This record gives sequence, structure tokens and C-alpha cells, in this order.
Amino acid sequence: MHVFVTGASGYIGGAVATRLLRAGHTVTGLTRDVAKPARSTSSRTARNPSPR
Repeated sequence: MHVFVTGASGYIGGAVATRLLRAGHTVTGLTRDVAKPARSTSSRTARNPSPR
């Protein structure tokens, strides 16, 4: 399933996105602050859901 997560750079949104990725879902994340890419879902992959 493809899931859209708002607030993906935040504490809860990041945790939700990580759990979804680990469960095998595709995640697209929306963040307000592009200066926080290390915590956003754009820096995570299904194989490595940890921030880079």
C-alpha cells in the first residue's frame, strides 16, 4: 500500500513512517522544514528505515 504521511520530519510522523516502511509499505512524506532532511522519510528506504 502507498501511504502519505504528513509531518514526516516530526517525532510521531517519523515513527509512523518508519513502522510503515518496516511493514513493507511505500511511504511518501510531507515536511514543512526542508532543513531537516535527515529525519524525513525521503532519507529512509524500505530496506533501511533508519535515518541516514
